[in-house]
Amino acid sequence: MKTFLALSSLTLLFFVSEKTVHAEFEDLPNDSDAYSIDELESMEVEVDEYLAEYEDVFIHNNGEPIEKDIVSDYISGTVNFEDDNHLMGFSIKNEGIETDFHFSNITEEEYNSSIENEAEKNLNMQVEEENVEDLERVSPLEKMVENLEDDSDEIELLGASTQEFGAEAIDNHTTTIYDYVDSSVVAGQINSTILYSNRGTTEFNNGPGSVWDVKYENQMDPAQGYNSNEQHTRSSLEDYDTMHLVDHSPENVASGNELSISLTWGPPEVQWSFFIPDIAVTDYTSRASDYGRWEFDYNLGQDVSSYPHTTRPGIRAVNTQSIAAFSHSIYGDFYRNLSAQGIGHQTYTRGLDDL
Repeated sequence: MKTFLALSSLTLLFFVSEKTVHAEFEDLPNDSDAYSIDELESMEVEVDEYLAEYEDVFIHNNGEPIEKDIVSDYISGTVNFEDDNHLMGFSIKNEGIETDFHFSNITEEEYNSSIENEAEKNLNMQVEEENVEDLERVSPLEKMVENLEDDSDEIELLGASTQEFGAEAIDNHTTTIYDYVDSSVVAGQINSTILYSNRGTTEFNNGPGSVWDVKYENQMDPAQGYNSNEQHTRSSLEDYDTMHLVDHSPENVASGNELSISLTWGPPEVQWSFFIPDIAVTDYTSRASDYGRWEFDYNLGQDVSSYPHTTRPGIRAVNTQSIAAFSHSIYGDFYRNLSAQGIGHQTYTRGLDDL
């Protein structure tokens, strides 16, 4: 928690009314507001508690990536992510229960540099009989603003099962993946919703244990001209001696168009399902090593690889300390041709208050 000197209510209201909104975010939906990191740092209030009062508040760094230590000062719990996952902004919703993270695999500076060399790069790619103007060229900052303004049903569906799952905390991640040859071109997005649900306590290893379910809703969303190629999900507890993987799903995957998911270790039993047409699923989970891992291989050229598709694996874990910690790695590969491909990932650790 980052603590500042308290202000009276009158002063606080005056400060908010005089807030300067960055030009990129002036057209956000009416039920959201935007602050820069500099604005928050200048506030003389307990900022994390102040932000949690919003139904929807967005925090950015004027186009520059946000350091992970700063994020943990403002959200409920903690977050840690790799340096090559560039966090462009994040939102706090529903009184702090839900957090949205907007990542990019390149920075604004790298995008601008690529645009300057676009003609030379296109020549090196030797693209034949293709209208490269149809490809999506937009900066990480502009893409994030588009996502903030996007109220499409597809994005809304990512959190559609939140209430029935009974989540105590929700993380939504959007990672924009740029082509590794021409990094001015968007290859696709990985849109993820991760639901954390505490199922109560149980006796575990001669002491109290807290039971947690984690459900992933990972959407591969290829850009114009690209196809989803592979998606990998890894849910790891192996770095924490007090976290133990006791159940996972899917396991022993059979072929078919639909996967039935169930977490049955201890009460309650939780079930859901998702469709996998023209997708090969492999379960590489190791309960002995406390991680769940799945690979989803798309059949290139089929409809499922050309449009947004969501996979929904899950784990059940037992925690025996005051912080429940989960490490997530979500990898996506978007393919266009042998000279055009976008590969990226979200890798981060989330800590939540527990016992």
